[in-house]
Amino acid sequence: MPFHWVRIPSSPPPARRTEVQAICDRHGGEMAWKQIFYTDDDAQAYVLIRTPDDEAKQQAILDELRAFDWIGLVHADDKQAKKRPPKSGKRSEGS
Repeated sequence: MPFHWVRIPSSPPPARRTEVQAICDRHGGEMAWKQIFYTDDDAQAYVLIRTPDDEAKQQAILDELRAFDWIGLVHADDKQAKKRPPKSGKRSEGS
């Protein structure tokens, strides 16, 4: 399974963590360490998500999270096996 490092809109941390986990569960994904990470900017947060191989399911997670942008990643063993990470991307203005 690939990973996405995702920047998302924030809300109170425990509530947002629960919401993000539910979104991941609905689409076959999983939050790394079941955690969201924060900077000093209260308007956004970061989450590492293990996503399904299916691109449509990956996009469904990103869409429902209202992700600002994301970086596609693969595990070191997958990289060694010559697997490619999923596409990185950014939400276009107005979507």
